[in-house]
Parts: sequence; C-alpha cells; structure tokens
Amino acid sequence: MKKAVIYIISIVIIICVLITSKLYEGKHYLTEIKKFNTKYEKYLANEIIGTEVASVINQAVDDNENERIKKDENGKYIQNNETSINIEVKITEFKEEQIYTMEALYGGGMTQFVKYYGQIPFKCAKVEYNENKRIKYILFEQVLN
Repeated sequence: MKKAVIYIISIVIIICVLITSKLYEGKHYLTEIKKFNTKYEKYLANEIIGTEVASVINQAVDDNENERIKKDENGKYIQNNETSINIEVKITEFKEEQIYTMEALYGGGMTQFVKYYGQIPFKCAKVEYNENKRIKYILFEQVLN
C-alpha cells in the first residue's frame, strides 16, 4: 500500500514539474518574441532616414545569421515562418518604383544606398507577422514630398 501511495505521489510531482517547466518555457519564448519585435516596431510609426534603414537591414541580416537561416541559390534568405525576417525597400525615382531586397542592399549596394539615400526620409509601409506573432517582413517606402 505504501509503495502505491509513493508511486502516485511521485507521478503527481513529476507531472507538476513538467507542467511548470512548459509554462516557464512558453513565457520565456513569448518574452523573446516581444524583445525581438520591439527592435523593429519602434520604426513603425515614425519617418526615418536612409542611414537608419541601413541599420535596420544590418540588424535583420545579423538576426538571420544568428538564427542560421539558410539562403537559396540567389543568396536570398529562405523564409522559415518561425525565426526569419525579410526587409524590402521601395524607392521611387522619376515616377518609377523599384523594390530592393535587404540581401541586394547588404550584399553590395549598401554603400551606394547610404550615399544616395542616407538623408532621404522613409516610412514603414507594411509589417507582417508569422503565426507566432513574430515579425517576419517589413517594407520601407521612400517618402515623397
């Protein structure tokens, strides 16, 4: 009889520990998502200049590299809908719109981008979140006067 009671108490304790562990993991995961999103959401409501856009792109590339996001044959990050982030920049010149990926700018065009658009205002035009409520896509558009 004593053994049965000890087994039942042991099982209850193990279940409680497992539940507590899972709750802590979930809370920690949500905290990490909130911390990640905060880095990018501060740009949502404000106009920023091109040098700040370049900094956001650098941060996104660092985040993708830290998460070990793989690239396709064209050098673009493969979106995994969990931890990857993608940024595009829409520039309008002479009434013609061009969208540049963060990989294109980071891979060779960042210096030129900062040179020509460093002091030009941009706004965050679009943000998308994945199913975990983590930012997965941001579009910056040049502000036209």
